Amino acid sequence: TVAGHRLLTRDAARYRSYFPDLDIISPETHP
Repeated sequence: TVAGHRLLTRDAARYRSYFPDLDIISPETHP
């Protein structure tokens, strides 16, 4: 994975489990 990569997804929990190094943007993390 690329550190600092931003992923826009509604499945943030799933992507966090797959890609824990990603900086994930989601409704849960950025209301």
